Amino acid sequence: TGGIGASIAKQLARLGASVVVTGRSVESGRDVTKEISEVGGDVTFIEADVRRPEQINSLIEETLGEFGGLDILVNNAAVETETKPEEVDLETWHDLLDTDFRAYWLTAKYAHPLLAKSDHAAVINIGSNHSHATHPAKFPYNAIKAGIDGMTRSMATAWGVEGIRVNSVNPGWTMVD
Repeated sequence: TGGIGASIAKQLARLGASVVVTGRSVESGRDVTKEISEVGGDVTFIEADVRRPEQINSLIEETLGEFGGLDILVNNAAVETETKPEEVDLETWHDLLDTDFRAYWLTAKYAHPLLAKSDHAAVINIGSNHSHATHPAKFPYNAIKAGIDGMTRSMATAWGVEGIRVNSVNPGWTMVD
């Protein structure tokens, strides 16, 4: 609903994809959806908190109901902190793991049956340059982004034989709103 994710949704719609925008903020989601629909894009907003597995499952089911299938999954949810390893508390640790890592796995896992039926299936996990070049105050974000690269390799190896492409994209510093 914002930043890199909103830009990805807008570009996919410009290229002719039907797009599901999802996130916790209904207002932001509706804003992105409105922008896409105003230029003729086929788009819907489905509210979901990807930290909650049942909401991820509902997101996939609603996507199937709305569009009848799924060809491309973009995992982009992220929380970033400016903390050093010794500064991170358990609540922050779990919040980042749930949002930035576990949600990628669960969304792909729940989407897998739909992707396996597609002739054009792709999973795109948005990582970060912090997975391999970082600074001390990006923990645990940097460790999680490195984990996304490993998760991507595992998914690609397991699902590639089914015709599902799985890639990670690791942008550097990006100008967002």
